[in-house]
Amino acid sequence: MGGLGRSATMNAIDLQTVLSESLQAGTLISVVLSKPTGDDAIKKVTGRPIQIRDESMFQLALRSGNQETHENISIDELTNRLAGWFPDRFANCHLFTNSADYQFELRRGGEIKSLRSRPTKKLKSAEHNRSKNYLIPEGTPCAFLEAIDVMTRSGKVRKARYSKFRQINRFLEFIDDVLEELPLDEIRVVDFGCGKSYLTLAMHHFFRNIRGVDCHILGLDLKKSVIEDCQRIAERLNLEGLEFRVGDIASHQQDERVDLVVALHACDTATDATLAQSIRWNARVILSVPCCQHELNAQMTAATVPGITEHGILRDRLAAITTDALRAKLLEIHGYQTQVMEFIDMEHTAKNLLIRAIRSNSNNQLARQQDEYAKLKQLLGIDTFALEKLLAELSEEKPSA
Repeated sequence: MGGLGRSATMNAIDLQTVLSESLQAGTLISVVLSKPTGDDAIKKVTGRPIQIRDESMFQLALRSGNQETHENISIDELTNRLAGWFPDRFANCHLFTNSADYQFELRRGGEIKSLRSRPTKKLKSAEHNRSKNYLIPEGTPCAFLEAIDVMTRSGKVRKARYSKFRQINRFLEFIDDVLEELPLDEIRVVDFGCGKSYLTLAMHHFFRNIRGVDCHILGLDLKKSVIEDCQRIAERLNLEGLEFRVGDIASHQQDERVDLVVALHACDTATDATLAQSIRWNARVILSVPCCQHELNAQMTAATVPGITEHGILRDRLAAITTDALRAKLLEIHGYQTQVMEFIDMEHTAKNLLIRAIRSNSNNQLARQQDEYAKLKQLLGIDTFALEKLLAELSEEKPSA
């Protein structure tokens, strides 16, 4: 077969054939099942190969609503599971291998359409307790890491900068996890509060050089001198599709579509402004690491939750957790599947929670989510909440039908 274009129809190849061959060759990277055909509690299944002791297994992640459970199964069991899941329970099945991506889709009338396209994922080490296999490997020269003084020209990570190297790679793992939610023709990104833009530069390198996807990334920050430094690096390295501007989160105007919004360490209600803008743009994916959640602390008293809020440090932590819980719930109300996950400590803050929100095409649990949001506010005596107010203003902006 000659070189593949964007995609090719393959009526002669079925799921079990591709699965069997990729498992035997050890080239299967991941499996994704989506679009349930009925009222299945499980809405999405993802799986990847792992190595536990000397045994090759597969780890499944089963998403139900906003909950995700994991289980490790044998390779033989994976084959049986997929045969039972597709096409009876899920209408879409993707297999990602080292050599190609495969999509199998159940069409109306029971027809199954098969597509093959160029690979978008890279095979990682399958060892469960492995030494870290970074997306940007140590020992291989990387121009942007050299430019920000994390790596030497020979590819050696500077000892004093290893934590930054680790943080960059961890962040890219989060980006890689949501890649299938983003368009592969061109990904458009807005990075609010980009600062020195280490992670902004890393995203550009990841999309362009690791995954081979065109991108346009806009980094915004209030500090002119920082933006000028970032722009100089981008120009010196000739990084096409990357630009930096001085700009405020709340007032930034964006005429073109936005696929991914990133906001790391936006302080206090600046995070709320970012989330509101992301919803306004109908962004496909939002990755936010909130910082300095002070807003609700002032609304809590020693009597709010006796035994906890009477202690200042505990009240502060409860206010921070409540802030992010309310944010996550509001994102769900506005049509996003949301998870609050552990990130990695940043240099300038000990905050290490990441809110990951992926746009969903439907929300059949709206009433329940609204009720849960209202009850949480009532339980902790919360009168006003910045993100709720911003979203209400957004609703008023929309023209009536």
